[in-house]
Amino acid sequence: MRVLLGVHDPALRESLESLLASGGWEFSPAGDEAGLPASGPSLLIVDAAAPGAEPVVPGAPGAARSGGYTIGVVPRADAGAVRRLTESGVDDILTAPFDAAELGIRLVLAEARLRSIPSEAVRLPGQPESADQAAEMVHALRAQEEALRESEGRFRALLDQSSVGFFLCDARLRITHCNEYLSCLINIPLQEIIGADLSNLRNGRLRPYIAAASRGEATFYEGPFRSRNGGSLYALIQYVPLRNEAGEVTGGIGAFADISFRVLGERQLRAQKVEMERINIALHDRTLELEAAMRARSRLYSSMNHELRTPISAILLYQELLIAGSLGPLNEEQLSAIEHSHRATRHLLDLVRDILDLGRIEAGRIKVKPVTVKLVPLLDELQASLSPLAESFGSSLYLELAPDLEPVVTDPKRLRQILMNLVSNAAKFGRRNPIRMRGLRRTNGDTVVEVIDRGIGIPPEEIDRIFEEFVQLSLSDETEQGTGLGLAICRRLADLLGGRVEVESTVDVGSVFRVVLPAVTPSAAPAAGVPVVGVPLV
Repeated sequence: MRVLLGVHDPALRESLESLLASGGWEFSPAGDEAGLPASGPSLLIVDAAAPGAEPVVPGAPGAARSGGYTIGVVPRADAGAVRRLTESGVDDILTAPFDAAELGIRLVLAEARLRSIPSEAVRLPGQPESADQAAEMVHALRAQEEALRESEGRFRALLDQSSVGFFLCDARLRITHCNEYLSCLINIPLQEIIGADLSNLRNGRLRPYIAAASRGEATFYEGPFRSRNGGSLYALIQYVPLRNEAGEVTGGIGAFADISFRVLGERQLRAQKVEMERINIALHDRTLELEAAMRARSRLYSSMNHELRTPISAILLYQELLIAGSLGPLNEEQLSAIEHSHRATRHLLDLVRDILDLGRIEAGRIKVKPVTVKLVPLLDELQASLSPLAESFGSSLYLELAPDLEPVVTDPKRLRQILMNLVSNAAKFGRRNPIRMRGLRRTNGDTVVEVIDRGIGIPPEEIDRIFEEFVQLSLSDETEQGTGLGLAICRRLADLLGGRVEVESTVDVGSVFRVVLPAVTPSAAPAAGVPVVGVPLV
């Protein structure tokens, strides 16, 4: 039986001729009936007509005789071709690509139909002559074909629902299938993409990659891509060839992803990295400047210690001799002037001393030497030594000690300095009311020493400011103003001891300053890099 080929596609026609020749089938172009029997069945293989071409259909002149059998051949996923062939009345549809075995089976079944031989009695090549076995083989082949179609349908559904553009190509890089997402990415209708030849792309950047794909190589492209409407995106395109068992390239699969957001994010990160490096350089330069300023200030404080305290102490000494009358009698006006000068000089000496203390703390030159300290005798001593100070401001200093007060590990010198500053402030702003110094122990094991006054108090909005350097609150014209450094020094010394200073205050009611010492003094170095060596309690 001779097979007529009404196939327009040159590649498909060439493939069919090769398969028919290898199977021993006689064939000729449709319309060429030379050598055909005058009567008898005819087998026609056709494809869907190309746009503008006249399709070869059963019953067309020179195509298939009455009673003939027509097999339509279509590429996969070409729904339009399937529709055109179905409407033309073909008997069977064969989906390309296919191999010689599948084509041979279709031809044997078609011949059996044409000769009115039951398909169950047809002997398949390579199979036993038993009709039952042949029928089983036909049934099995049809079941395999149906399973293949279902698998292919699931595969295409997966591609169509993917958030990445996918496309399938034949061995000549013509697109046979793609999903809707790819159509949206490149802004080209789906029907125009299917059947397009990748070799015809005008994008110059893609030519080396297309050339590699045409050689059967896997290829990868990442870079700009311009769509038909002129819009541009940053694309990631991957192509992998598909091969048969013999290693021959039968097609390929490609993925197209829009990575514009990722690239934009990477660019922003690089820009931020450059900006951070610039900021780090600026901060480094600024740090060097601050370190230089700190060293200059330290040198100034050091010179102040020698150049200011010595002459100020001498001035105070002569003033005290004049006030005491050791250098001769003074009239009332002279005595008053000397007393004012003496107070101003002592204030200047306090300022110099506080500045030096603050400078040593910031430079890390104050060493904390914790030892086991019994608070009861320490506070008794402080109460005795500070009572005259309180009395000079018209106040009295009282001491209250809790019975469960235990020894602590701290630096007694720095603790005395803190409490002396707090009692001095309470005396200055206490309005001549009694001052209480109270030692107690909290339930968590912390030891607390409170200095309580009934003075002018501090407004809530000024609580945080009182610990800043050189801050002096104008709370009353009747009180003597300090240096503005005492509370700042107290807080920093408390930090060095591993504790803290707390404050509660109400205007016109009074204030409570607390020095909180932790139950366990840390053995590690505290802030400002001052080493602390813990001493166990005994």
